[in-house]
Amino acid sequence: MHVEAVELAGQSDKIFLGPEKPGSGLHNKHLVIDSAEGEAQLPLQMTVFFPSMKKMVIDSRKQILISIGLMVVVFGLILQRILRSLLTQPFFSMVASAKKFAEGNIACAV
Repeated sequence: MHVEAVELAGQSDKIFLGPEKPGSGLHNKHLVIDSAEGEAQLPLQMTVFFPSMKKMVIDSRKQILISIGLMVVVFGLILQRILRSLLTQPFFSMVASAKKFAEGNIACAV
């Protein structure tokens, strides 16, 4: 899952990692960190900001539409190649036969 930002808040300090965006989905977790000698426990609150569900759905739909568009373009290019060879080949042979017939070669008219 994609995380937009993380906020760590201690007793007096706050550290914010990432851009702060209001309206993002968030999840709070309270952590307690022991010191190395075991003398004091430092309470720490960690808040994780996730992208909103609406933004995730919009991004997903955008990727699907781009994929469909690319598939349609590729299919169109392949179909264009096939149709070009199927439709232009008879016309080229007809033009060649007409030129031979115009030169007086009657055997090619059959």
